[in-house]
Amino acid sequence: MLAALERAALIVKDSFDYTKVSALHRKQAQNRRLKKIATTSLVVGGFCVFFALLWLALLPMRSPKDQEIHRVIMFAYLGAGTFFLLLAWFLTLLRHRVMHGSFFRRRGYRRKTRKRQQILRKRDRDARRHSHGGVLIMVLVLLGLTTALLLQAQMATRRRVSLRQAGLEQVRLRAAAADAIRAAMQRLADDEDLTFDTLEDDWAQPIEHRDPTGIELYVTVEDENRFFDLNNLRIEPVPGTATRSAHDILLDLLNGCGIFTAIPKADNIRDWIDDDDIGLRERAFYMALDPPYEPPNRWLYTWNELLAIDEIERPLFDRRVRRNITEAFAHNLIDTVTLIPVERGSPVPVNVNTAPPNVLLGVLGFGNERAVEMLQGARQIAPIRSLEALAAFAPEELIEQVGPYVDVRSSFFRIRAYASVPGHTEQVLALVQRESEGNVKILQWIF
Repeated sequence: MLAALERAALIVKDSFDYTKVSALHRKQAQNRRLKKIATTSLVVGGFCVFFALLWLALLPMRSPKDQEIHRVIMFAYLGAGTFFLLLAWFLTLLRHRVMHGSFFRRRGYRRKTRKRQQILRKRDRDARRHSHGGVLIMVLVLLGLTTALLLQAQMATRRRVSLRQAGLEQVRLRAAAADAIRAAMQRLADDEDLTFDTLEDDWAQPIEHRDPTGIELYVTVEDENRFFDLNNLRIEPVPGTATRSAHDILLDLLNGCGIFTAIPKADNIRDWIDDDDIGLRERAFYMALDPPYEPPNRWLYTWNELLAIDEIERPLFDRRVRRNITEAFAHNLIDTVTLIPVERGSPVPVNVNTAPPNVLLGVLGFGNERAVEMLQGARQIAPIRSLEALAAFAPEELIEQVGPYVDVRSSFFRIRAYASVPGHTEQVLALVQRESEGNVKILQWIF
C-alpha cells in the first residue's frame, strides 16, 4: 500500500515538472500539430471545392472566349480541394496511429495515466484555442477572397451585359441610319427635273427628325459633281482635239489651294493610276522603296490610297483657317477634289450649278476669273439648264476645251446619315450614282 502511494506521488510530482518531457508529452505535441494541419487542410480543401462549384455556376455567364480558361481554373480548384481533403483524412488516421498505435483502433490502449492527462488538459485547451484562432483567420481570409471573386464575377457580368447592349444599340442605330439613306436615295430618284441639278433642289436640303422608336436622325446629301474627280487623270484627251487635259485642271486646282509644288504631285497621281510605265514614279520607283510595293495602275477607290503616292501626305488634305473670303490661294484641297471609283470612258464632269468658284476657275483655267464671276452671278438668279447657255459667259473655244469636264446635272452623291440616342451616335456613309432615267444605285457603303 505504501509503495503504491509512493508511485502515485512520484507520478504527480513528475506531472508538475515542466522541464521534463515525457513520451506522452511528445505524443500530445505531435497529435496537436497533426490536428492543426488536418483542420487547416480540411478548411482549405472545403473552400477549394466551394470555389470549384462557384466557378462551375459562373461558367455559363462567361463569354465563349473566356470559358476555356475558366474551365481550367475550375478543375484546378477541384484538384486542389480533393488533394487537401485527402490530406486531412490521412492526417486524421495518422493522429490515431500516433496516439493509439493503430489506424483503426480508437480505444484499445490502457488509460494508466489518467491523472496526468487531466493535468495536461489545460495545455490542450490553450493549444486548441490558438489553433482555432488560426483557423478562424484562415476562414475570414477565404471568405474575403470569395466575396472578391463574387464581386469580380458580378462586375464582369455587368460589363458584358453593357457591351452586349451597346452592340445591340449599334445595330439598331445603323439599321435606322441605313433606312434614312434609302429614303434619301428615293428623294434623289423622285427629283422633278433630272435634266439639271442645283443646291436648291429638295434632295439637297438636310433632314432632321425622330423616328417612332426615339432615334434622332440627321441626313445630308452632298453633290460629288461639285468637285473635280482625281480619277479623271486616268482618261487622256482624244488626240486631235483642243480638249483641256485633266492634268492641267488639277495643276490649276492645286495652285488655287496654295500648293505651288503642283507639277510633281499631279504627275505622281497620274503615274499611280495610269496603265503605262512611262513616268518618274512608276513601278521601278516604288519597288526600290523599303518596304517595296507596286502601284495599282487602276482607278482610285479610297482616300487612303493617295497616302501611298510619293509626295502625297495627309497634311495636304487638312482644312486651313481662311482669314477672309477674298484671300487668294487659301482654298482647301479636300473641298476641291473627290474620288469617284467608277470605270468609265469619259471624265466625270463638274456641275456648273453647284461647283464652288475655285473649282470652276480650276476647270476653266486661270485668266477666266471674269467668266467665273458672271457664271456665279447668273446661277444665283436662275439655274443653268443647258451647256449652250455657257456661251453667254465664256468664249466658244473655251467651252470647247472644257466641254467634257462640265455639265448642268449631277450623277454622283454622297449621303451621310447620323442616328443617335443619348450617349451613342452612329454614322453611315453611302456613295450613290443616279442614272439619267432616275435609277439610284449604291457604289460604296461605309459604316
